Amino acid sequence: MGLAMLLRTLLSLAVFSLTTASTPEDLCRKYEGAYISYYEHVFLVKGCQRHPINSTQKIYALTRRGVVFQTVEAAVIRAIPLAGLSEQKLSSPKLCHSLQGRYITHSFVDIYYVDSCQKRLFPNWEAYQQHKRDRGEQRADITAVSWQEFKAIKTGKNMPFVRRDSKSSSADDDVIPIDVACKGVEGKYVSYYSKVYHIKNCHRHPVPADLSRRGKLDISRELTTEQWLSLPVAPPPAKSN
Repeated sequence: MGLAMLLRTLLSLAVFSLTTASTPEDLCRKYEGAYISYYEHVFLVKGCQRHPINSTQKIYALTRRGVVFQTVEAAVIRAIPLAGLSEQKLSSPKLCHSLQGRYITHSFVDIYYVDSCQKRLFPNWEAYQQHKRDRGEQRADITAVSWQEFKAIKTGKNMPFVRRDSKSSSADDDVIPIDVACKGVEGKYVSYYSKVYHIKNCHRHPVPADLSRRGKLDISRELTTEQWLSLPVAPPPAKSN
């Protein structure tokens, strides 16, 4: 199943549990000892850390025992660190070296490629697909990293934007023309899962979380998976000398 189809399926099935906790400590207390899930990822919260459950067999066994996996939103994933991390590990070159040449995600929405110890954002779905094709890979795992790991890896230049090529598109590439994706949302603030964007010149401009939390933005519009995949991410502003 392609990522586009997976996102669309999860969008129709997942009901996110809203939380009023405002601090990581609150979230740790709330979910301590619980199994939480975010998209296809499952964790056990223990000692205010997320312990990943990577075995499909174990997840199945827990389900048969009647264990409930609490679906959480991105704020919980960001607040509760992944188990096994330490400041020494995060500051070590071994971190980026271990992720070299891999596709990673922190938000479970945007995808990055780690190259020369830098994370490079794919501006659209086709760019990611084309990169896989260029590497001769039909399927490539996307590694979910913690917020601490994500911050520890320097941000590099965005990967090149790739327009859809009908000859190379697969059945589950839900990419639509940019002008179609942009219709009705140009100039608006929109949401997609837990992220907020300002659509300007048919590009997605990420809105900082602190700004979106102030409640002064009209983010009642929500992008569809097809729109999110089709609208490129705006390049970062040029640094002044």
